[in-house]
Amino acid sequence: MATSASVQAELCCPVCLDLLREPVTTNCGHNFCSKCLEEVWDEAARLHQEIQCPQCRYHYTEKPVLKRNVLLVAVIEQLTKKPDAFTGEGHEVACDSCFDTVHKAEKTCLTCMASFCGPHLWPHLHGAAYQDHEITSPIGDLQGWKCKEHRKIQDVFCTNHDVCICASCKPAHSSCKTIPLAEQRKMKQVDLQSILGEISEEVKVTQEKLGALANERCSIQETTSKMMMLIGERFKEIKKLLISKEESMRKLLDEEYVGIETKIEATSRQLCDHIEKLSQTKSGIEPLAKEKDQWRFMKGTSSIPKQVTHLPPPEEPIEMYNRRLQFKCKHALKLISNLRLEMDKLWQELMKYGEFCEVTFDPSTAQTQVVLSEGNRKIVLSSYEHTYDNHLRRFTSYCQVLCTQKFSQGCHYWDICTKYSSGWAIGIAYESINRGVSLSNSKDSWCLQWNSSCNFLAWHNGNSMKLACAIPQTVRVCLDFDGGSVSFYSVGESITLLHKYNVAFTEPVYPACWLLGSATNNALSLESPL
Repeated sequence: MATSASVQAELCCPVCLDLLREPVTTNCGHNFCSKCLEEVWDEAARLHQEIQCPQCRYHYTEKPVLKRNVLLVAVIEQLTKKPDAFTGEGHEVACDSCFDTVHKAEKTCLTCMASFCGPHLWPHLHGAAYQDHEITSPIGDLQGWKCKEHRKIQDVFCTNHDVCICASCKPAHSSCKTIPLAEQRKMKQVDLQSILGEISEEVKVTQEKLGALANERCSIQETTSKMMMLIGERFKEIKKLLISKEESMRKLLDEEYVGIETKIEATSRQLCDHIEKLSQTKSGIEPLAKEKDQWRFMKGTSSIPKQVTHLPPPEEPIEMYNRRLQFKCKHALKLISNLRLEMDKLWQELMKYGEFCEVTFDPSTAQTQVVLSEGNRKIVLSSYEHTYDNHLRRFTSYCQVLCTQKFSQGCHYWDICTKYSSGWAIGIAYESINRGVSLSNSKDSWCLQWNSSCNFLAWHNGNSMKLACAIPQTVRVCLDFDGGSVSFYSVGESITLLHKYNVAFTEPVYPACWLLGSATNNALSLESPL
């Protein structure tokens, strides 16, 4: 068999004795470099010699037209191609036949159990003796794929033991199910593709959740920014009001002081005038008292007043001025202290709001005349009964409904819009509430109730309390389960406490609503946070 070196010698040009470059083939079958043959024939033409083959001296009557030998070009490129150097990076496999400079293997022979670079692979590709050898893509750690017992490639898979085995191991696995490794690989590939599909779907779902989370974050940031602005405006108004009240109180005290000062000044002038008059009278009496002439003495006494004139007592004692001022100051300070206590109390109530909850109405509890809409966030009173499933949790006698969410700990609040309702009851109830009893008459519920024909009342267990408040367009229910209280607020330009129940809760509670009266389109809706 021709070796790589002998093949390379056959591909040399007979003229330049180097590997053929741009090879052409003559009609006589010999190969030359295109440039070399042209130079030889040009020289013969210059010397007026016959055109002949430089190798066999075959004569041509005229210069033949030469064409490029494409096959030889491909063979020479393959033969002269330098193999890539082996770097050991990634999945590269080293050639087992290289010694001085190790090159990267291009194929692995499973018959020879060795990997070869391009030049060392040549015999396997062109030699007849190697035609039956099984050639495959380079396999790293080829020795690791050999059976340790038989030193053969493991190309069979035992499904019972989930291991790779060689052909010589099959007798030991005669009772097992064995399949070719390539087939097992295809099956595993199908499984992997299925897993990849699931992973892709999970990634897609997760990315959607991430997108929703990002949107929610933006919404939270926007809400926080808006609330910060609103809170800032409200506190500016409060500060402005407090400054105005302080100025009014200072002005009031200053006016009181000026009034007292005016009275003191008038009294002081009166006393001074009285002293001056007494001094004048005294200055007239003292010389007269020393007069020895009786006639002059008696004549002088005729102008002397018979008794000393006393000033009338003031309308109020002078010391009362200071007492009255002190009283007013103490009263003002007490009002300020009470204002501070009320603000602290209001702040504590605000802090008890806890976590805002976006609750939804529970369809399985709605009485048959109650229609849910807007994602179970709105209830409307219908003029007729609807066909609902006969659920044990459904209210039967009154147009009432519970929410889906229940609370058994912590502080929570939710807002309900009453703007489009002609009669309502809003509150909380236990799960155990009698489904045939109204929220106002049950021992298991606490609520506020209003309609156009009755007063605004707080109800529990059949007992009511009249509320002297304006009817709110939005009711905020604040539940402090651990603290044992439920508070109701009117929410508008300001937040006003309507009523508060103190309750030792014994089981989880649900938000509850009741549409009163018979007017259709009577509606309540759960509001979202600002």
